[in-house]
Amino acid sequence: MKRTREPHNPHVYALLTPEFILGLVQKLGLWPDGRLLALNSFENRVYLVWLDEAVRDAQGASHASIVLKAYRPGRWSAEQILEEHAFARELAEEELPVAAPWDLRALTQDRPASIMAPDGQPPESVHFAGDTLVCAGPFQVAIWARQGGRAPEIDRPEVLRWIGRLAARMHRVGRRRAFVHRAGFRGVAGVRDAIARVAALGRRMPPSRDRWLGVAERTLDLAQMRVDALPAPQLLRVHGDMHWGNLLWTEAGPHLVDLDDCRMGPAITDLWPLLSGQGEELEAGLAQLLQGYGAIEDLDRSELHWVEVLRSMRLIEHTAWIAARYDDPAFPRAFPGFAEPDFWDRRSAELGQQCSVLKDLP
Repeated sequence: MKRTREPHNPHVYALLTPEFILGLVQKLGLWPDGRLLALNSFENRVYLVWLDEAVRDAQGASHASIVLKAYRPGRWSAEQILEEHAFARELAEEELPVAAPWDLRALTQDRPASIMAPDGQPPESVHFAGDTLVCAGPFQVAIWARQGGRAPEIDRPEVLRWIGRLAARMHRVGRRRAFVHRAGFRGVAGVRDAIARVAALGRRMPPSRDRWLGVAERTLDLAQMRVDALPAPQLLRVHGDMHWGNLLWTEAGPHLVDLDDCRMGPAITDLWPLLSGQGEELEAGLAQLLQGYGAIEDLDRSELHWVEVLRSMRLIEHTAWIAARYDDPAFPRAFPGFAEPDFWDRRSAELGQQCSVLKDLP
């Protein structure tokens, strides 16, 4: 009997061809020279696009290339993305070193070729969702200036103190108002939803996945015990994903990129991912961060009890994130063996170590 081939359903990111991207840039009134480079990004798709004719930003600086970001369809609403953009621009207005999206309405109005039709409306294929966001097909797209830099030298105490001051300045702005549309902080309860998503995976999985589910539940039970006696943390607008990969260092010092995960959360959310090691190594790094932070803002010391709890939550959420995105062609290449026992055994071992840490906390 002849076997019929199952229909191929390409991922939505397959639509982001060079022709699509360069055509969109041209509709925004810019003139790409044909060179295009995909930058390292899993959740969204980010491209460096070179221009045949340099463009000036709102501050008058000239740019020979731009960074275009296509948000993952279905993840954020336009309102949530615009809150991210507004937060970045608010930080930039306070002279914090942060990559803020360009005002695309102003850009198109100042350029001879743009997405604007003669009657002042964009064509059907592209439309504005806000000053900094356009919709093109299934994608919501924004543009930034190209931001160079190198990885910070994380083993230097003065670097940690500098990052601590930067985080405190960001949090001072973050406390002014709350997000309306962005996700809030649900603590341990929110991570149980991530475990449920892994349990509901439709694809065939090895038995070691089920062992991971049990270890993850035990980890969260221990984490919940640790925070039950703590006061509810004060919530503010935080970066939400402030690891070393989202900090670039220049001669002027650090600057922040990628506010894609900004949300309401406790201040410690943005500090603990910058810590490495355990025991004395972790304590030494934390002391330097807090020294810098304390020069600008006071940190509620009860939030320090959340560090290992948040680390446990992140380990579980990261595994659930891989599971949810594995139909994206970039994920099997980056995380091979997802459906193999070894993958889940290693993840279970990580959580087992974290259980020991949580048990031993004073």
